Amino acid sequence: FLVICTALVAAFIPNIGLLVSLAGASSGTSLALIFPPLLEVSISKQHGVVMSLPRWMFCMISMTIGIVGALLGTFLSLSDIISTIQDTN
Repeated sequence: FLVICTALVAAFIPNIGLLVSLAGASSGTSLALIFPPLLEVSISKQHGVVMSLPRWMFCMISMTIGIVGALLGTFLSLSDIISTIQDTN
């Protein structure tokens, strides 16, 4: 199954850079801006630690920026991939 999926991706996406940008937009942004503050908020709740308001706001703003960036980057990467596929046909 994985070999077939890899062959299909290689056949339809001739530029590997587009696929790398898609992976970076979705996973890179999540690892850098979404998961760290999410973990900090959830761990502090689990242990009963009350976060200060500025720290909580910083976590929420970081997650919001990360979510918007991930969605926007993923959308732009997918639109580039789709336009490249349409241009080759």
